[in-house]
Amino acid sequence: MGLPFAPPSPLQRLDGLAEPWSRARIWVKRDDLLGAGGTKVRKLAAALPAAKAARRRTVLTFGHEDSNHALVTAAAAREAGLSAELWIEPAPGAPGERRAALDVSADRVDRRGGSLGLVTGAALRALALALRGRRPWILPPGGTTPATCAAVACAVVEVADQVAALGEPIPPRWAVAVGSGGTFAGLLAGARALDLPCRITGFSASAPGLVRAPLVAALANAALDQLGLAGHLSADEVDLAGAQLGGGHGVATEASRRAEIEWASGGGVTLDPIFGAKAAAGMREAIEQGPPGAGWLFWQTGMQVEMANVASPA
Repeated sequence: MGLPFAPPSPLQRLDGLAEPWSRARIWVKRDDLLGAGGTKVRKLAAALPAAKAARRRTVLTFGHEDSNHALVTAAAAREAGLSAELWIEPAPGAPGERRAALDVSADRVDRRGGSLGLVTGAALRALALALRGRRPWILPPGGTTPATCAAVACAVVEVADQVAALGEPIPPRWAVAVGSGGTFAGLLAGARALDLPCRITGFSASAPGLVRAPLVAALANAALDQLGLAGHLSADEVDLAGAQLGGGHGVATEASRRAEIEWASGGGVTLDPIFGAKAAAGMREAIEQGPPGAGWLFWQTGMQVEMANVASPA
């Protein structure tokens, strides 16, 4: 299956951090520099052309009030000539500007409390559209589908090429934040396809109830199937860590705030407080407990975006 590619993102060596960070050799895959949405750009570069090829006119997707995915998908759908409908789980503490940005980004925004309310409402809406001959293209939370996981898997080739060009070995440890699990699954699929000697740890930052190791393995395997590649994973090969979740989605922890400050002041890299900072906190702990000189790759998935900064995927 052919997949559209997003442009490559830089691979950056992270220097200037104090202990315990300085115990490791750290590389950062800067998907935050792909544009608004970060790694979502890779996913949408696969999802939206597929929607158009299937002759769908409406994209229906889900997210929290602070969802980058919902905001960027709505803007990208509009630029692709599609309408967008968002089903949003309200967040009482979300800034009013964020709510307003979502409201103007899509053709329709529905807010329902709880996953059951969102799924039920969206299912009824999808049925109503289908009965009018406008069956929507449904993107799950985070834009996570086998095809979008396959698009992320292709990004692992970028890393392998970039590392080789620098004359460096593949970092044996990788860290990525986990929301819906799609990026994590894609990275696992790509590493398995290339038989890379690395252990990828996904740090839960949002913890939807269904994101568990078996689901991540199933998504990775479906991505490999999409690409026509062999080498499937079992659930016990999925290194999913929940120790950095704290109070749940969007709730910072002392460790994540510390990681934010340390990366900004010492490394000059801004971490997304909802996802990236929690993954960095988990990586910090692992570096502190591990042997000196270990190589790490941190997947910087993106930053929080606002409507003024949203651009469609390349």
